[in-house]
Amino acid sequence: MLWSYGPAAARAAAAAAKDMSLQNSGTREEIRSLSTMLQAQVQVQTQAEKDRQAAEAATAERLAAEEAATARAEAVAFLKQGVRLDMFFATGKLKHARFFWLGPTDPTAGQATLSWGKVAHAAPRSSKTEILRSVTDGPSLSAPAELFDALDKDHNGSLDGPEVGVLYRQARGEKLSKKALAKALADMDTDGSGTVGRDEFLKWWSDNAASDLERQRDRSLTIELGDAASSGPAADSMLLRLVAPTVQSKDQILLGLTTALRGLPV
Repeated sequence: MLWSYGPAAARAAAAAAKDMSLQNSGTREEIRSLSTMLQAQVQVQTQAEKDRQAAEAATAERLAAEEAATARAEAVAFLKQGVRLDMFFATGKLKHARFFWLGPTDPTAGQATLSWGKVAHAAPRSSKTEILRSVTDGPSLSAPAELFDALDKDHNGSLDGPEVGVLYRQARGEKLSKKALAKALADMDTDGSGTVGRDEFLKWWSDNAASDLERQRDRSLTIELGDAASSGPAADSMLLRLVAPTVQSKDQILLGLTTALRGLPV
């Protein structure tokens, strides 16, 4: 049987449907309002977190800069006091020990200088002062083959007695007597030819010329210096191969020299 509605029932049903639609619309508006509010809260919290992180980063950067400046100041003060360092020949053989300290800025070149002598802050007549050109961590050593080529003055592929004498005098800091030179030449000349070939030299170097400097690589540094008495090019520079008492003191020396070279604030 089919049901039918009268006008009154139809109006009631329409009113109910309208009320339900209004209720659903209100619910949707409430949901949208709540979502908008939550999104705004998330944005506020996100921005607050970004601000907090930025503030922390700025504080950390400021503290790091202050610590770095303090470390530079301490390193420069350490160098100005004077520190005893071992000096080495180009071959890595120990030469002698000297005290090194930061000197005054060169008035002509406007660059930092380094002084050294047998005692810290020795008088100018008893010390040396030169322009500070550069500083690097670690030793600067010539390869044995390069040293051979430099000593082979006549470029015949072998070293004779006088050239072996030059080797000891320039590279090892030893001036040999005639008897000692003859023995040194005989030690190198394994084939009895009377001269020292490249292979003989390299073998002798490997067996007998172990570098004191190389064994102390972790405490070594190389300083390039110029002539403080002139404003000439760096081509006139010299290299100092040095070893510090400890790794920590070497790090301080490197930092102090770098600070002086670059004119960094302390």
